[in-house]
Amino acid sequence: MIDHSAAGRVRIGIDVGGTFTDFVVEENGEIHIYKVATTPDDQSQAIVAALRALGVSAAQIVHGMTVATNALLERKGARTALLTTHGFGDLLTIGRQNRPSLYALHQERPPSLVAPGMQFEVAERVDAQGAIVTPLDELAIVALADVLQKMDAAERPESLAIAFLFSFRNPAHEQRTAEILRQRLPDLPLSSSSEILPEYREYERTATTVINAYVQPPVARYLTRLDSALAELSASLDGGNTFPIRIMQSNGGSIGLTQAQREAARLVLSGPAGGVVGAFTVASAAMKLKDASTPINLLTFDMGGTSTDVALCPNEVPTTAEGSIGDLPLRRNEQHLLRPDPAELTGARTDHRCDLVLDRAVACRT
Repeated sequence: MIDHSAAGRVRIGIDVGGTFTDFVVEENGEIHIYKVATTPDDQSQAIVAALRALGVSAAQIVHGMTVATNALLERKGARTALLTTHGFGDLLTIGRQNRPSLYALHQERPPSLVAPGMQFEVAERVDAQGAIVTPLDELAIVALADVLQKMDAAERPESLAIAFLFSFRNPAHEQRTAEILRQRLPDLPLSSSSEILPEYREYERTATTVINAYVQPPVARYLTRLDSALAELSASLDGGNTFPIRIMQSNGGSIGLTQAQREAARLVLSGPAGGVVGAFTVASAAMKLKDASTPINLLTFDMGGTSTDVALCPNEVPTTAEGSIGDLPLRRNEQHLLRPDPAELTGARTDHRCDLVLDRAVACRT
């Protein structure tokens, strides 16, 4: 148990993995490490149980998680639909001309996150300057809501991505569409491209919005459970908000619960980012104790229960705004941590056991 007799705010870093949940507790300059088995059915149970076991009554928490990562790795995200400008329903299928294996004559695309029959189109058009060319067909949106509502529960989409042409220039149509759908389908999570990634390049913007829609429901469910569990723990202690929490995102920074629940694509590399930043910080401190002039050139290796993440750090933690999840690009406004292609490290093609490439880092099932 941690001694809390001395004054001072406790800070706790929590990393939930597929097998273990790890805690780093910092208080008054002292570091304590704690590890418990992850509770897969409800990961918040392990967190709360560990906080009780540690005897922590108040702490600032930063939480790295792999819920979004694993949902993509294992294809266990929400049943997702896509709503696009009329004529652009096949945008994800067409994609880019990029070929992962240039000379392979027979290549197969991984299954799309949007199942066949879940692509919907609506008449509307905004030009490249943001001027409205074709007004939004609001009656078609109402009709779409009725169609979705009448679907069997086993087929009805659990999340919807909205990506209209040039909405980053003028989001009015996406905003109005979301407003109508929320009125008629208040329980359907919506992801609008003008909010998730308001940038040019229709394919990348649409793909990132679909990824957000795909992982948002499981992430939101988990964070809601965690928030409730921490609130109950706080109430049992002194009734205040004694465990304010922030969620680590893919760029190594952190955001609040509300934004994390809404923009879950920010968390796809939440856990891996924490591993890279932590490893680089610890290694830098250790190497500088020996020789402050020594360059900090590192290869970090973070093996968990579901995936293994590798990062090459040439005297810094490299970052990029572009990454990929399989054949789907994942872009964010903030920069991601950059990891090397495993083929660049080994000189060999990626092993067949490696399912996805996350920001150019291989994620392999274990």
